[in-house]
Amino acid sequence: WLSRHFGWLESGLSVGIRLGHCAQQVLGVQRILGLTCRAEKWTGLTLPKWNVAVPHPTRRIPSTPGHPAEYVYFPSCITRTMGRPPGDKATPDLLETLLELSRRARVQVWIPPQVKGLCCGMPFASKGYTPAYREMLSRTLGHLWDWSRQGQVPLVIDASSCVYTLRTCADALSQAGRLRWEKLTFLDPIEYSHDVLLPRLHVHSLPGKVVLHPNCAGRKLGLQDKLLAVARRCAAEAVIPDDLDCCGFAGDRGLLFPELTASATALEAEAVNACEYDGYYSSNLTCEMGMMNATGRPYRSILYLLEQVSRPV
Repeated sequence: WLSRHFGWLESGLSVGIRLGHCAQQVLGVQRILGLTCRAEKWTGLTLPKWNVAVPHPTRRIPSTPGHPAEYVYFPSCITRTMGRPPGDKATPDLLETLLELSRRARVQVWIPPQVKGLCCGMPFASKGYTPAYREMLSRTLGHLWDWSRQGQVPLVIDASSCVYTLRTCADALSQAGRLRWEKLTFLDPIEYSHDVLLPRLHVHSLPGKVVLHPNCAGRKLGLQDKLLAVARRCAAEAVIPDDLDCCGFAGDRGLLFPELTASATALEAEAVNACEYDGYYSSNLTCEMGMMNATGRPYRSILYLLEQVSRPV
């Protein structure tokens, strides 16, 4: 039922996040956690735990000119619901950032108007809800097939984990679905930054040093070197911690069991906090939440770094 009414879940999540941030301003994080723990004891349920790394809701999904476009931008469901980083309210949404970078690079991108309610299916697959995963995946790929003009136009997605899911979903598809899927091209934010945007942008390299968290999906896709190359074009020095590991956030696991993230990130967080950096970057929102929660540092998408260094002087 949720897979068929996913748009309602998106809307409910956005409302819940807004209420959570209002409660944080009034009560503070620790009091919210205390109330959550009491609610868990009363109900016997495991509930999400609020933390300072929870992003703000996305303001809106901007309208863009339709086809013909060079790329179709399919915003991930998590970006559509909580795509504005915590902290400064003036910080643009990830959606706005990708579109602004595309405009500067003179790359035509199109956001289809019917993206709400669609998802790669990973939230269902990761919990073992296979029929819901296959139903959502099939419906989403059907729209992506049409939007990409039967695979002629590449699809840009702003989260590495979603791209990894869509590139490795063959076993969940029918024979007809697989034939269509094989013709689709999916680009994650690292590839879009490195292969498409960077060659077309005028970049003013920052004098400082940035640290990267190549997340699990990005590493499985073989994109660690491209992430590092983008960062090195944008800053004088870019490093990957020697103790790099999975952040342990695992979708919503980091909200339900924050001790999982704390344990998984212990060594990497210690290495990161041993130095001062001018920026902290990855390519997946939940991984950025996990690393921010572990280190207290403002992890953001690599797209934000590229946006900063490509602003007109």
